[in-house]
Amino acid sequence: MLRILDLSFLNNLSSSLLNDFCKLVKLNKITLLSETEELAKAVWDSFKIRCVGNFILPVTVPFYPNISQNQIKKNEIYIGCLGGSRKSKGFFTIPKIIKSLRKYFKNNNEVFRVTFIVQLNKDKTKRSFIFKLNEFLSRFISSSVNVKYIYGIEDNIKFYKLLKSIDIFLLPYSKESYKYCGSGFITDATLLEKPLIISQGMSMKNLLTFNNAIFANSPEEYSTAIIKISKNYTNYSKNSKLAKKNLKKIILESFKKAIY
Repeated sequence: MLRILDLSFLNNLSSSLLNDFCKLVKLNKITLLSETEELAKAVWDSFKIRCVGNFILPVTVPFYPNISQNQIKKNEIYIGCLGGSRKSKGFFTIPKIIKSLRKYFKNNNEVFRVTFIVQLNKDKTKRSFIFKLNEFLSRFISSSVNVKYIYGIEDNIKFYKLLKSIDIFLLPYSKESYKYCGSGFITDATLLEKPLIISQGMSMKNLLTFNNAIFANSPEEYSTAIIKISKNYTNYSKNSKLAKKNLKKIILESFKKAIY
């Protein structure tokens, strides 16, 4: 059994080694697995070998998460921007989203506030400085949108607690990098029954078709999506429960396929 996360494993094989590998897969000597239907289809289209899609493994959040009933916040919404401070994760797009959202609050009288929880890397000081500077330059627009910075959390229990405190997961990821590759935050958010806002064109679409997520392409679309979910959080929370039920079904079925 071999689980791959993107096409690079196969693309980087020499012609002779790739040919031998494909033969072993066709002879059922190797069971090839992926975490997304998109990658499984791409493997078939490119190499004509079977790949079991949706072999999803829970990441930080366990299969049976210990969560309480979602409390609908009336006055503050927490937006999670977690993970590595990489360009592929839309790290430098987030300040633009924050600025766009601040412009909205300046022009609209809302009763709630928004706080972005942004994870920074201690060893990426230059990136962190650029991010903080760009975010700071738009603070004068509105005080209703704040930012809380955190650094790497090595304790899984503390990180799990942080994930549970998030209301909306924001994933402005690169479409090129995540066209076939899945994201553990999609899995985590779904198991925690939390809505998501993600880039149009990302994989794992089968987990995002329950009206539990909004796809966006620009900072303005991301900020509009944040407002939309915040104002209709009860409905999006209910829809996220449906997505969770489907995810757990996928996980159980994919394990059976892989084993048998």
